[in-house]
Amino acid sequence: MELINKVKREWEYHANGYSNIIKDELNSFRPQAWLNLIEEQIGYKKGLNILDIGCGPGFFSIILSKAGHNVVGIDCSENMLEQAVLNAKENGVNPKFIQMDNHNLEFEDNTFDLIINRNVTWTLIEPVKAYKEWHRVLKPKGKLLIFDANWFLDKYDEELKIENDRRRKLCIEEYGSAYKSFEGPEEYIVKEKFPLEDKIRPRWDEITLSKIGFKNLLVERNIIDKVWDEKEKLLYGATPMFMISAQKTDENCAFSSEHISDSIKKYWTNRSQTYSEQNNAELQCNQNEIWTQTILENVDKKGCLKVLDIGCGPGEFSILMAKAGHNVTGVDMTEAMLEKARLNAQNYNVDVDFVSMDVQNLQFEDDTFDLIISRNVTWNLQEIENFFKGCRRILKKDGRMVYFDANWYLYLYDEQARKDREESDIKYKKIYKKDPEYAVSNVSLTNVSYGLPLSKEKRPEWDRNNLSKFGFKIIRIDENINQRVFNEEEQVRYSATPMFTVVAQKEEN
Repeated sequence: MELINKVKREWEYHANGYSNIIKDELNSFRPQAWLNLIEEQIGYKKGLNILDIGCGPGFFSIILSKAGHNVVGIDCSENMLEQAVLNAKENGVNPKFIQMDNHNLEFEDNTFDLIINRNVTWTLIEPVKAYKEWHRVLKPKGKLLIFDANWFLDKYDEELKIENDRRRKLCIEEYGSAYKSFEGPEEYIVKEKFPLEDKIRPRWDEITLSKIGFKNLLVERNIIDKVWDEKEKLLYGATPMFMISAQKTDENCAFSSEHISDSIKKYWTNRSQTYSEQNNAELQCNQNEIWTQTILENVDKKGCLKVLDIGCGPGEFSILMAKAGHNVTGVDMTEAMLEKARLNAQNYNVDVDFVSMDVQNLQFEDDTFDLIISRNVTWNLQEIENFFKGCRRILKKDGRMVYFDANWYLYLYDEQARKDREESDIKYKKIYKKDPEYAVSNVSLTNVSYGLPLSKEKRPEWDRNNLSKFGFKIIRIDENINQRVFNEEEQVRYSATPMFTVVAQKEEN
C-alpha cells in the first residue's frame, strides 16, 4: 500500500509537466504514427469499446476517440485525470475518465474489445494480478496492447547505465538538453524497487500472459522507428520501446492445433532470411566440417546413402550431405525456407530434391531412406507418435535417425531452467551488447510452446525413455554438444539450453 501511495503522489506531482509533453505529442507526427501502429493490430474498425489503462493526460484516449471509438481512460492520479479532461476538450472529444486502480478494475467481465497502455506496466505493484484483471474485463477475442521498455534495467546493469549516460551527454551536446520530464524534490518512482524493473522484458510478459490464457501473442522488440523522433532515439535507444499484442482466448489456455501450426509456420517464414544467413555463415567456416563429421560418425553404412533431411530450413544439412556424396531429399513445411534452400544449394553447386511436406505426415514409400537427419525440429511437433512412427516406416532395414535438439522452452515449466536462462541472457547481453533473442519475427513462440507436448519434457531423458515405443533402438545419446558444434558466441547464447544428439536405429518387428 505504501508503494502505491508513493506512485500516486509521484504522478500527482508531475501531472502538469507530463500534460505539456502530451500536448506537444498531439501536435506532432505521433498521433497518426501511433494510430497506424494500433490499427495494424486491431484492424480498421470503428466503435470499439476501449480501456486506456494509466491514461495519464489522455494521449491514447484522445487519438482513439478521434478515430471513432468509445474510450474509457483510467488513472490512479486525480491531477492526471483533470489534465486529461482539459486536453480532450481542447481536441474536441469526450472520452470517459475515471480514477481507478489498474490492479482492481471496477468493470464487469467481458466489457472491452481492446485494452491499451503505454509506459504503465513497469510501474505495476502486482503485475500478475493486474494482467489477470485485464484478461477478465476483455471480451473473448479481445486484444491487449502493451507498449513499454526496460526503463530502469540500468539500475541492475552497469554497462547499460554507462551507455545511457553516454547517450544523455550526446543528446545534450546535440540538442542542448535531454528530456527530463519528472523533475521534483523527491523522485519516488526511481528510488523504489518495482517487480518488473529487473526483469528481461518482453520475455517475462510473454510467459506470464501465456500462462494467464492469452493467445496469438505478437511481439515487436523495437518500435522506435515508428513512433519516436530522432532525439528520443538517441536518448532512449539503449532501452527501445517494445510492443506486445495478445488476444483473450475463448476458453482459458485453449490452443487449437491449427493455430499452433499456423503460428509455427509464420514464425519460420519470418525467420527464413536471417536463418539462411546463419546457415551460410556456418557453411563458409569450419563449422560445416564439424557438422558433417558429427552426423556421419553415427552412421554404419558405407557408400552413397539415401538421406532425408527433415525440417531442412535453408538447406544447411542437405547441402553438407550432398557435398559428402550422398543422395539427399530435404523437406520443410515453409515455402520461404525451401526457396532459400534451393538457392543455397544452387550456390554450392549441389543437387538436392527439396519438397514441401508436413513432417508429421511423411509422404514417402516404406523402406526408402538409409539415414534421417534433423536439427531443432522435434520440439515443434504436435503429433509426436505420427512423426516417429513415420520416420521408422520410411527408413530401410537398420536405417538410422540422427537428430539434434534442445530444451528450448523448458523454462516455461521448470524454475531452475528459467533461472539458468535468465542468467545466460544477462551474460550474453553484457558480452555482446545485444538481445539474445532473434528479433526477426514478431510471432511469439513462447505462447505456442504451451501447446507443444515436448516443451514441458526434460530431454533427452524423454527420448531415452520413449523411442522404443515408436520402434527405435537407441544407439547413443550425447547430452551436450554445444562446445563441439557452436562458435564462441553461440556457446554463450545457448549455455542454458545445451544441444543434444540422439542416434536411433530402426528395429524390425
